[in-house]
Amino acid sequence: MDFALSGDQQLLRNSARAFLDEHCTPARVRSLAEDPRGESEATWKEIAQLGWLGLAVPEAYGGSALGMVETVVLLDEMGRAAYPGPYLPTVLAGHAIARAGTVAQQREWLPAIATGDARAALAFLDADLDWNPQGTAARAAKSGNGWSLSGTKRYVAWAHVANVLLVPAQTPDGLTLFLVEPASAGLTLTPVQAMDPGTRWAHVTLDKVPVAADALLGGPGQAGPLLEGLLRRGAVGAAAEMLGAARRCLDMSVAYAKVREQFGQPIGSFQAIRHKCAEMLLEIENSHAAA
Repeated sequence: MDFALSGDQQLLRNSARAFLDEHCTPARVRSLAEDPRGESEATWKEIAQLGWLGLAVPEAYGGSALGMVETVVLLDEMGRAAYPGPYLPTVLAGHAIARAGTVAQQREWLPAIATGDARAALAFLDADLDWNPQGTAARAAKSGNGWSLSGTKRYVAWAHVANVLLVPAQTPDGLTLFLVEPASAGLTLTPVQAMDPGTRWAHVTLDKVPVAADALLGGPGQAGPLLEGLLRRGAVGAAAEMLGAARRCLDMSVAYAKVREQFGQPIGSFQAIRHKCAEMLLEIENSHAAA
């Protein structure tokens, strides 16, 4: 298969690399890792102005209606730069709203996502960390004209900066997806530490959180296929980020091998080091093809 990028996609990659090299230096990333918020508001707004947040948003709502390949090109470069921010969960949420949202929901959220005025988070995993959507343990019960949500969602990335959470829960009709505002009564965010210092995580506790009837994303019991599609897109996006990080590791390793000397010559001249770098390149090319 031909994995070459088109001219427009290559231009997107080049402009993304130039922007991230300037605004997402290693020193800046380390600084944000120590910051309570963990991301830069100014950088987020500039990303929005470049049109990155609107890649998957329909043109009618201020986006460019491009595909997953363009999103992966950006995520590859973001992984290379170790960009800290809620880009992937926000664009995944935008895709879900564009696909299953009502006209009112799309009008409310899609333009705000495209302009950087709204961030989103996916509150998917329950206490048992089951990635199967049908294993969702959170419950939603009818309450007046709306719903009442109860349960625990774990390791929700960037929940503390999100304007909306996508929360799946079981209803009498089956698995249903809700749009929930983090400031809702009964909703508690608890920050948690994880292995990745560049991402902020939180456990979300739902204690009879009231949700309006028009906050359903899609119909009752219809969230299964939508969530499965989001998980597939999220896996591809995460793979692209890791691919970019692997590329950067190889670049750094080769650069080091050229200047680090042992026995009076660069270690890159040794066959064992060359073989190791060649093996890294092979793994990266295989990862690129898979992603």
